[in-house]
Amino acid sequence: MPAASAAGGGGIVASHSLIPEALHHAFATFGVLLSPDLPLTRRQQEMIATAVSAANRCVY
Repeated sequence: MPAASAAGGGGIVASHSLIPEALHHAFATFGVLLSPDLPLTRRQQEMIATAVSAANRCVY
């Protein structure tokens, strides 16, 4: 089993790759959410993402 799949992150992208249009929209959304035009700094965005991942007990 590849390391990414063992960690859980690889399966997400692999499942989306079955529907390429969905993968495109997922990454496009991510790009918009990290836009430098938003009021949060990149540091603040990363802090929020880390706190949410910890609260959700994500391993990746």
